[in-house]
Amino acid sequence: MPPHNSDARPRVITLGTAGGPRWWSGQTAGQRAGIATAIVVGDSTYLVDAGHGVGRQLSLAGLPVGSLRGIFVTHLHSDHTIDLASLAT
Repeated sequence: MPPHNSDARPRVITLGTAGGPRWWSGQTAGQRAGIATAIVVGDSTYLVDAGHGVGRQLSLAGLPVGSLRGIFVTHLHSDHTIDLASLAT
């Protein structure tokens, strides 16, 4: 568990914004991670959606998987749920 953070002001961190399948072409194809947003309150992280690469994005944002207190899925399209199982610890 990370050290206690007494700042209870929520922070919103966009972890990924790419929706749908990855068949885009061009110079920036596939550079965005799948849909996921972290809400951080103190030492607790709440995840909204779990798109492709969410575990890596959490790590890059400095948010340990152990800080997850809840995962919310907005709807059941695969681009919002594809990496949900990878978060199981």
